[in-house]
Amino acid sequence: MVLAVSVSSRDGAPKDTGRNILETREFVVNLVTEDLLEKMNVASGDYAPDVSEFDEAGLTRAPSDGVAPPRIAESPVNFECRLLQHLVVADNTVFFGEVVRLHVADSVLTAGRVDARKLKAIGRLGSSQYCRTQDILEMRRPKIEGPKAARPTDAR
Repeated sequence: MVLAVSVSSRDGAPKDTGRNILETREFVVNLVTEDLLEKMNVASGDYAPDVSEFDEAGLTRAPSDGVAPPRIAESPVNFECRLLQHLVVADNTVFFGEVVRLHVADSVLTAGRVDARKLKAIGRLGSSQYCRTQDILEMRRPKIEGPKAARPTDAR
């Protein structure tokens, strides 16, 4: 599995997150939930490189299994990643990471799958705007048979 994360620059220079990913070639993506929103906002401040966002926000470090950077213990879903490549687009750097370990708390599972209603994830819209992901729609994918059906070698 490959995960992409976009990190903006500040005054033309990479933010600490982007610089750390480039230096270590590893990173962890921690999903933000409604109950973590305020701490996430504190952690997003423009701190000096020697200031710990974990400490400022009151977040707990949890050891990762496959990479050196720690996970956020309070986050119910953590993706441990190794950098595959990065791409600079305008004033952002998009990092592509191979997920080497996934942590999912039992509290957000229903029948072995992540339940979006239990997760209560927060989405970033840009700048200082965020959204709740509780307006959930369900649609079944159409079942295609016959000549229009994808062959096993077709990309999905």
